[in-house]
Amino acid sequence: KCIWCLKDASETITFNKRAHTIPQSLGGKELCVNVCDSCNHYFGIHHNGLPPVETIIKEAFILSRYRLLNGKNLTEFINRSVELMDNKN
Repeated sequence: KCIWCLKDASETITFNKRAHTIPQSLGGKELCVNVCDSCNHYFGIHHNGLPPVETIIKEAFILSRYRLLNGKNLTEFINRSVELMDNKN
């Protein structure tokens, strides 16, 4: 049974692709066997201009690291990040 859509193999879904618990690009080595191929694909691609889950996790780690290392107010950092993202488009 898929942990996201709650469908099981009897409902014409497959579990052939490897789903990483933490994205592989972030160093994830653990595989999750109960994520169907459709959900695995869905969470790995862009949707309506939104970044994939992998990018969101990466940004969360960056913010946490910045906060721990600098102990500063994040407002300036977040505003700068938004500025950079806006300029990419």
